[in-house]
Amino acid sequence: HKDDGYTNNCVCDILLDIVEEQEKVNPTSGCLSSCDVSLRELRGKGLSPTQYTTIPVSLICSSTCDYFIGMGVRRSLATGAAPTAREQFESVVFNVVDVDPETCCATLELLQSHDVNVPSPDSNLTKAQYLLGLLDDETSYRHTGICITVNLDCFCGVVCHPPVTPQPIS
Repeated sequence: HKDDGYTNNCVCDILLDIVEEQEKVNPTSGCLSSCDVSLRELRGKGLSPTQYTTIPVSLICSSTCDYFIGMGVRRSLATGAAPTAREQFESVVFNVVDVDPETCCATLELLQSHDVNVPSPDSNLTKAQYLLGLLDDETSYRHTGICITVNLDCFCGVVCHPPVTPQPIS
């Protein structure tokens, strides 16, 4: 597959497929189930015509076999916030913005599932499981505009969520 733009890294290759399909339905996307099922649904080959723009993904770290928790900071968007105010987010769900097939580095936008200031409950859940549990319906997914760059060689698995159209940045 190397001549077809594939990399011999299955996580990298599926993220390349997602970027390609998302660009077909929303060419201006970016920083503003199974993977095959999610890809078919995004292409409009599911039960109904597609109205979605994004296949959210979660990544599983090679070192821990647990979900990767991405963290990021942006200037506060709150009305009346001081120019120096910051908002922190962490998420286990990402919008794939870009993938470099040569380096297997990806730009991922954190999809808001939870503000970092909300404490995880005292339970047997890991923080990642808790963050995933906050995504109870399609409206839970919101763009943050916070992008991180990751080396896809650090991951051993990718989980595709059903396609959604994330809510705008807020």
